[in-house]
Amino acid sequence: MTPPETAAPLLQLQGVGKSYGGFHAVDDVSLTVHAGERHAVIGPNGAGKTTLFNLVAGTLRVTSGRVVLNGRDVTRAGEHSRARAGVGRTFQHSSLFTTQTCAENVALAVRRCIGLGTSLRVPTKARGELARQVADLIERVGLTDRAGDLVGDLSHGERRQLEVAMALAGDPALLLFDEPTAGMSPSESGQFTRLVQALPRTLTVLLIEHDLDVVFSVADRVSVLATGRLLEQGPPEQIRNSPQVEAVYLGTGHDEVFIA
Repeated sequence: MTPPETAAPLLQLQGVGKSYGGFHAVDDVSLTVHAGERHAVIGPNGAGKTTLFNLVAGTLRVTSGRVVLNGRDVTRAGEHSRARAGVGRTFQHSSLFTTQTCAENVALAVRRCIGLGTSLRVPTKARGELARQVADLIERVGLTDRAGDLVGDLSHGERRQLEVAMALAGDPALLLFDEPTAGMSPSESGQFTRLVQALPRTLTVLLIEHDLDVVFSVADRVSVLATGRLLEQGPPEQIRNSPQVEAVYLGTGHDEVFIA
């Protein structure tokens, strides 16, 4: 497998910004995510991380700059167009159907991806393929034993695993994780970390994460945001030892960070 740092860029943000009047939620951010890379975006609360993710996903339109996906300018493309172009994501807050089983939730995601929509009627010739894909996705996230259980009976961590299965149903090239381990116990975070580590390198991962142990366990590169601006980016060890990053996280030297 080609190392991520020498692989072709899958995602490029070029001077991306998002403003609301005089407030710059994201301010002139440029970064490159290479094919197969695990790239983490970190920063204190209010740094602009989720806004940046929404600009990548197409949920929000940029005020300035360009978004390039696999060589294609998608700056003006909406969320659904970017999903069709290979962008998948999970969200901070669960959007699962808790009164349905794990398998039924995943089946809904697969149906949308194979053109069946949310119809409960599945053509006979498609049933076998649907069942195979559902079983494969559930196995990939380690929930085979819970396939027939109601989502409402799952732990928080298991629900997050299920959301990954549903995101993978679209066979994305780029998968966005928005605070995937928020609210998880240490054991659940460990399980989720192992899940991400096991994803094939044919899939590129961009994640927002507060848990730095998770970040440093899975990321090839890390970008640090503060007050909407890119503070620093580099390999995990560089970020771990950065005085500027430490100052932002400890709340000291914040005003001086951008003067240097």
